[in-house]
Amino acid sequence: TFVSSFARSKGRVSMITGSILMTSYLLHVLASISDKADNAYYFSILKYYGSPEEILTGDIVASNIVVLVVLGIVFLGAGLYFAEKRDL
Repeated sequence: TFVSSFARSKGRVSMITGSILMTSYLLHVLASISDKADNAYYFSILKYYGSPEEILTGDIVASNIVVLVVLGIVFLGAGLYFAEKRDL
């Protein structure tokens, strides 16, 4: 919703969203293989989803859920705000 509020075409929305996800994945991988880039792990959205083992065993961290919900609400609100401001 946020990206589509300022992008003009579906292709551009897909490209921006894909770029964000790919960057997040690269940060996640880089942080896992390098000790120097350990702090980059916190900037990856994939950190907050948890591993499949944690999800299957029910060891879900509540703070990760809170981070994802807050980010979702913030970006939804920003998307609605920019969609209202945009001259259609």
